[in-house]
Amino acid sequence: MKLMSSRKSAALHKRFRRAMAFAAFAALATDVYAASIKIESVAQRWPWNNKLDITYLVEGGQAGSAYARIEFTATIAGKPYTFSSGDVGASAVDGKHTATWTIPSGLRAAGCTVKADLVASDVPSGNDYMIVDLASGKISYEGVFVDQKDSDLRYNTDEYKTRKLVLRKVPAGGPYPTGIGTNEGGKWGSNAYPSGSMASSPKNWTTDRDYYIGIFELTQSQYEKICGATTFSENKGDKKPANGKDNKNVTYFALRGDRTIPTEKIPSVSSDTGTFFQRLNFKTGLYFDLPTDVMWEIAARAGATTVYSWGDDSITDKFEDYVVLNSIKDVGTKLPNNWGIYDTTGNADEICRDDNSQLDMANAASPFIAAWAGGWFDWNTGRYRMSRRGGACGSSSDEIKQRMTSYRHMIKPDAGFGCTGFRVSYVAE
Repeated sequence: MKLMSSRKSAALHKRFRRAMAFAAFAALATDVYAASIKIESVAQRWPWNNKLDITYLVEGGQAGSAYARIEFTATIAGKPYTFSSGDVGASAVDGKHTATWTIPSGLRAAGCTVKADLVASDVPSGNDYMIVDLASGKISYEGVFVDQKDSDLRYNTDEYKTRKLVLRKVPAGGPYPTGIGTNEGGKWGSNAYPSGSMASSPKNWTTDRDYYIGIFELTQSQYEKICGATTFSENKGDKKPANGKDNKNVTYFALRGDRTIPTEKIPSVSSDTGTFFQRLNFKTGLYFDLPTDVMWEIAARAGATTVYSWGDDSITDKFEDYVVLNSIKDVGTKLPNNWGIYDTTGNADEICRDDNSQLDMANAASPFIAAWAGGWFDWNTGRYRMSRRGGACGSSSDEIKQRMTSYRHMIKPDAGFGCTGFRVSYVAE
């Protein structure tokens, strides 16, 4: 018998692997194309606007590691308009779903018909992640992979820290716990901070709308993609959190608008001018804002009923070690929480939308309504107004306490520091 050379054997094995990969893809494509998708209803929202709700039923669609996307074609007044599930966050998982498409301005959907096809995809369908292209303002959606860790690997890259913005969905429902780790009669021992000032009682929340929150603190590169060339005087770095050193860039007023109170919407603009959020909202056509205290903690905690998102033990180097005074790291350096959200303990403090008038956030009217008692910073008494979360880099005797998920700090609305940043949020309509 003539022996095959190792080089020839390796080449044959390589061709075999390619053939097997092609066969697997062909099987995937066949399975997807054989799946059934049925449009059940098409309705334009009332009062009339440009939102079109498409209810559809999928059978034999996306499952396990076989991913699919939906290609929709809507015909309005005889003209076809094509869009995909990535544009509207539609799911190809078996069952009944509703996708909402923003139809071109000025069109009425009377008599509109929609057809849909399932096609093979490298990315799972769904709306677990909202992706914002910071250059074009285009919004797209992607589903979470079968294993959350695979999604974490996908988004923890330079692209999603500099050129794009990625937000994770917190689905409507619950219950979502908050306020765990306060004194509670000394239950948490030395890792507790006293009840009272800025300490929230434990509470489980239910939400009536989906909302999204950035998986990273907004970076300096992302800030500049929206606001243009910016000078960050301390803790510089494209992938480091945008910060408010010397009271510039990242202050409550600078982000939302001078003296825009927490219960007011950020003023809209008709051109690419104004604050970070004004520019981002103008570019995308959506309404982004700072999260409320409750929104922030729900996302930071990721369903955990422990002092920290990872458990009751204090700081671990797997999650954060930002203990050097006034030093922040690139976002996503440490492990995320169970929902793939990074740096909610350590790195930059994060400004939220509430003032500090409501000392116990368990008394908040709604997760989506910010607290506001009226009046801004009192220069005579030195009273701070706005809430900030996350336990920033620094070194103090209260460091471990300040990093607890339920801990709340305060900051002037016009103040910013080298270790103070923010996270972007969006509440679904």
